[in-house]
Amino acid sequence: FNIALQIKPCPEPLFQLSDKHCICSQRLNGFNATCEIGNQSIIRPRMEDFWLGYDNTTNELIIHPVCPLYYCVFETLSFLLNETDRQCSHNRSGLLCGQCGNGLSLTLGLHVCSECSNFYLFLLVVFMVLGVLLLVFLLIFKLTVAQGTINGLIFYANIFQMNKTVFFPHNNTGSGRFLPVFVSWLNLNFGFVTCLSNGMDMYVLTWLQYLFPLYILFLVVVLVSFRHYPRWMSRMMGT
Repeated sequence: FNIALQIKPCPEPLFQLSDKHCICSQRLNGFNATCEIGNQSIIRPRMEDFWLGYDNTTNELIIHPVCPLYYCVFETLSFLLNETDRQCSHNRSGLLCGQCGNGLSLTLGLHVCSECSNFYLFLLVVFMVLGVLLLVFLLIFKLTVAQGTINGLIFYANIFQMNKTVFFPHNNTGSGRFLPVFVSWLNLNFGFVTCLSNGMDMYVLTWLQYLFPLYILFLVVVLVSFRHYPRWMSRMMGT
């Protein structure tokens, strides 16, 4: 009797032929990942922070050695090439988990995606009031960033903010969340998760982060312009 055998090539781009065996692509060398030929899946070990994607047009693997902070999960994960969004945390998706899933919006405070409505736009009024209160607080206590304790406090807060991956481990929860929130406040960031508007993305959030310091600067310019009137304002400003 005859036996018909069909020899199939190694499924690219995840596998390649080596010594008559299908092995993981050399592109994965150095990333501590393994492949399963049976279901053509990738297994990424716990705490590995690389991101792996697939380009349909070129049939090539896309590998980035570091996934952006808070964008990816850091547990042992098995996924197929058409399930790359499983690497993403906080309902994120896309290339390097850089956007929110369908119908979701980016929240303030952390890089979390959630269902949001425009109801939360009233927070803009809250931010405007907080800006005035912040300026009044600085004027009453005569605090400046040029000298004194507040100078050093803001300096070290900036260091913590720029090195969040070192000082604030992944998945900080419970009481461990207080310090990151406090550092965020010192850097004029919101610190905790809340919606603002429907459809907000990282581009809009970046502009909002610049808008609040500009608003504080605008209030300072207004106060300086009216420093001679009324008199109580001049006395409070020390002129």
